[in-house]
Amino acid sequence: VSTMMAFPPAKGLFHKVIAQSGSMSLKGFSPAIGTAIAADIMRVAGLQRGEVDKLAAMPFEQLVAVEAKSKSRGAFFRPVTDGTVMPRDPFDPDAPAISRDVPLLVGTNQTETRLNIGVGDPTTFTMTWEELPERLGKTLPGTDVAALIAEQRRLHPGDNAGDIFFRINTWRNYRKTAITQAERKAAQGGAPVYMYQLQWKTPVDGGKWQTPHALDIAFVFDNVDKSRSMVGTGGDQQHMADLMSDAWIAFARTGSPQTKALPTWPTYDATRRATMIFDSKPRVENDPEAKDRALFAGRPAGREG
Repeated sequence: VSTMMAFPPAKGLFHKVIAQSGSMSLKGFSPAIGTAIAADIMRVAGLQRGEVDKLAAMPFEQLVAVEAKSKSRGAFFRPVTDGTVMPRDPFDPDAPAISRDVPLLVGTNQTETRLNIGVGDPTTFTMTWEELPERLGKTLPGTDVAALIAEQRRLHPGDNAGDIFFRINTWRNYRKTAITQAERKAAQGGAPVYMYQLQWKTPVDGGKWQTPHALDIAFVFDNVDKSRSMVGTGGDQQHMADLMSDAWIAFARTGSPQTKALPTWPTYDATRRATMIFDSKPRVENDPEAKDRALFAGRPAGREG
């Protein structure tokens, strides 16, 4: 949806945008990168360069298997900024003019990568301080990981090594880019911007996931009964669904996510940074996790850098 805001053929086909943990594509791929990824998928599929029609006709299960074996592992895709169909990057260096009048609701979950890294590598939850620099170095090449770890331990003295690992990756890959997108859209003017962060923690698996990627989906679509493996039972799951789904509906209808159940939700700007914190008792915080934001402000995002 962030890409659609800069995609000329989509202009006029939507009137509001909600970017849920989806701000990492502020820039599109260059044609060179897009071609390399596509060529590798074709190679793994056993197809020649001109056999795109065969790739398109491939059964879904087979295509997923091919992507999983490719260098991208099926997880590193973006539209290509080719200068023709996609004439500019979605939100770089600024917000796209063609969606100037489209309101934006943007946000993230507090510990996104506990799912999309942790589910594939359970050892990330039990890593030691001695292992942390090497593990971070693999996901953040070119970064002074020792200095970054030291700064994070100073800010979060109660965190263990796994907590720091997930926090750093969540900020670089999700939170920082969401803030950047909100800043650029707010600076443009023309339509309001609203920022949120989900902090409600799931009790599943003893609470190890905290507030992971995709946890918000059960709430905004109001289907917690079909999502117990992620949201759990015996708590205020339905209350969270009521809060978030009503806010999403209100935004779709009016361009404001304000509801009677929520405290006053101001628009976002780079001065106040008003953010709705979705938890059992929702609240608005100005510049939440401000020290983390300042720490990562000068560091390239994981997928962008």
